[in-house]
Amino acid sequence: MAGRAAQQPIRWADSPVSEPLVLETSRLRLVPIATADAEEWWGTIWSDLDVARYLPPQGILPVEAVRERIRIAMEHWVTHGFGIWMLRETRSGSLVGHCGLLANESSDPELVYALCRQVWGRGLATEAAAAVLAYAFDTHNLAQVSAYVFPRNTASSRVLRKLDFHAEGQVRRFQAHLDHFVLRHE
Repeated sequence: MAGRAAQQPIRWADSPVSEPLVLETSRLRLVPIATADAEEWWGTIWSDLDVARYLPPQGILPVEAVRERIRIAMEHWVTHGFGIWMLRETRSGSLVGHCGLLANESSDPELVYALCRQVWGRGLATEAAAAVLAYAFDTHNLAQVSAYVFPRNTASSRVLRKLDFHAEGQVRRFQAHLDHFVLRHE
C-alpha cells in the first residue's frame, strides 16, 4: 500500500527542512523524527528488550543515546532529503515505531524499521515500509534499496519478502552476521 505525501509542508523545531515530508497510509501517519520524540521513542522502542534485541546494538539504549540518534537522524534529513519517520497510528495518534531510509556505508540507501510489540503481526511494518519506499523511488529516483536483518528476526524477513526484496546473502555489520536484502526499482 503506497503512501502519499501530505499537502502541507512541515517544519520541525531544529531543522531547516520544509518540503512535504509527512506520509500517510490507511492506518499510519509518518512524521519526520524530531527532538521532542526522544522520551516517547525511547519508551516505545529502545527501552523494550524484546524490540531492541533486533536493532543495533542489540540491547536497550539509554535515553541520552536516543537523543544523540535523533540529532544524527535530523542532520541526515538535511543532508540527504530522506531519513527516519516516526510512525503514529492515525486513530489514536500513538507512537508505534519508526521507519525510514539511511545513507550508510553501502552505496544503496538502507530501509530501517521497528515497531513496538503491541502492534506486531498487524501488517504495520509492511504498510509503513511500502510508503517509505514509494516516496524514495518516486522522489529520489533510487535504483535500489538495501535492508539488513538479524537472521533470528524471521518476522522482518517476511516483511521484506512481501515488499519484493530478494535475499542477497549475509554480510558482517555491527559485530554480527546479518541477512542482506535488496529491492531493485524497475
